[in-house]
Amino acid sequence: MIGVSNDLDALVGILLRLGARARAVRHADLGCKILTAHDFVKAMGCSCYQVAKTLLLRAEHFPAGKATSSKKRFAAFCLALPDRLDLDAVLATLGAATVRLASRHEIEHVLATVPGAVSPFMLGPIPLHLDESLLGLRAIFVSGGVPGVDIEIAPAELVDVTRAQVGRYTVDGTRE
Repeated sequence: MIGVSNDLDALVGILLRLGARARAVRHADLGCKILTAHDFVKAMGCSCYQVAKTLLLRAEHFPAGKATSSKKRFAAFCLALPDRLDLDAVLATLGAATVRLASRHEIEHVLATVPGAVSPFMLGPIPLHLDESLLGLRAIFVSGGVPGVDIEIAPAELVDVTRAQVGRYTVDGTRE
């Protein structure tokens, strides 16, 4: 666990050096049991729309000449916890005929993490797409790349640091 703590401290240090105001929030420090993202929302006293999930998707069936390497077949989408992806928008963005969630094995192999801990900061060459609805918030919480840790950051700073593409990737009407 010491390595994980050092890695997270290093990540926050890098974010700060890049000019982002970020902080790590360790679930174990919150004084209550956190088993789900909704438990985290309750413990933080924030809106469920301030907690963002990052989904790793695998796009398939590209037109000739598209996605020549396996790395180009993966993309990540960051959206608010209760929101649902608009598959038509995702397919159009990726230029693919089909898309599916990456399997547990793919997440472990490609990102060296587990489902539920996919971080927008640890994607390597995989492109990140951020839903525009997050930009209206002062701060959001995203995974730190390991279970039990989230990073609080302003959405605009997340875009700057990760070079995320911003667009409308969620289904209309999913917001209350």
